[in-house]
Amino acid sequence: MEGHHYAGLALFYSADPGPVFLPLRFDRSWLDMQRRYLHWPRISVHWTAGEPGVSDVLAADPATVAALRTALDAPGGGRLLAWGETAGTERLRAAVSGPAAPGGGPARRHGQASFESKREAHRRFSECARGRPEILIPRQEVYDDAETAATALAARAEAGTGPVMLKSDFGVGGFGTRLVRPDEIPTQDGMWALLRALTDDDAIFGVLPLLVEEYVEPHPLHCQLTYDGEITGDGVADRGTALMHVTGTHYRGATTGPGALPEPLRRSVTDFGRAVGAMLAAEGYRGWFDVDFVRARDGRLAPTEINARRTGPCVAMAIAANLGASSGRPVVVRTEDTLPLPRAIPEERLHARFETVARVLAGRGIAFVPTLVTASSEKVPYAGFALAGTSIPEVDAAMRHVVRLMSGSAEEDEA
Repeated sequence: MEGHHYAGLALFYSADPGPVFLPLRFDRSWLDMQRRYLHWPRISVHWTAGEPGVSDVLAADPATVAALRTALDAPGGGRLLAWGETAGTERLRAAVSGPAAPGGGPARRHGQASFESKREAHRRFSECARGRPEILIPRQEVYDDAETAATALAARAEAGTGPVMLKSDFGVGGFGTRLVRPDEIPTQDGMWALLRALTDDDAIFGVLPLLVEEYVEPHPLHCQLTYDGEITGDGVADRGTALMHVTGTHYRGATTGPGALPEPLRRSVTDFGRAVGAMLAAEGYRGWFDVDFVRARDGRLAPTEINARRTGPCVAMAIAANLGASSGRPVVVRTEDTLPLPRAIPEERLHARFETVARVLAGRGIAFVPTLVTASSEKVPYAGFALAGTSIPEVDAAMRHVVRLMSGSAEEDEA
């Protein structure tokens, strides 16, 4: 179900969406609120059951396939966009457009899993970092079974070495990543217990191999960064850079637009991201990708992972592109995907609260766009939204104001 909530971000896969198919229904009044600011002339929203998979359900429906073909053939053209490339999306694409013509591009030297692998990303980063002193490549060790990893981590703790990042090869969104400090679990038995507990709490850790990566102490400013690009037949196209907002190891949102990154930092992130994209293109990958970085205390950039798909920051970038095109000026956008709600509330009550917030912020010249709106009644309720303005200080101040307003709404519920 958690993934179904995040599927609501499909509305923001591009700056100009057409038909959007979602597995979880939401009230259409949210769409009215989103279109208050966003120029979406062709959007239509459809809901479909998600079993056994949304892509296969859509591919099996002749009416849906026909509607998608019509949308793709419309003046100006279009593309079928998915969060990531899977066997299901390939089957849907084939149903809509026919199978890909042989010889239409470089042969894939690697499968899709390789493009998502953090182990393979480390190899690519090491090659791309040659001759780039501004890039720091953390040391990485690979363990094919959990027991060997526990032994190695316990040995590091006994030797008094520094903290490390324990990673699953295919972690996502901060899941499958854990900071391990040497004084935290000093024995092999304790480390083995930690690995068992992690697997119980976060199933991604059960997918081997396990990676132990040198911990990079982050810079106090602009420490979590990302580059987004898209590989087409013409090469690597820049899609944007962003400052990511991360709590612990978990992604929460991003800020993009003028001033989000200091210009020298933006150039370094972009140059390295392009280099990684060129390597992915040579290996046969096509589509959207990003490269995430941690900025170390000494200012160097440590690349941490490649995501061969759309990720959270692309939502901010799509909204910025949409608003920038309609206003004719650059726009700063900040997203928040997981604003905690103090208690579960019905969707209609969340809508009323967000309408109040939107009215207040409109008076300050800030656009308020709801994004994740179906999780307000979960056991751990949350909501997502985007803010757009003309400057970083303006948008950051609006974010603090939203948190206060939502907290005030909770107090009203108590009264």
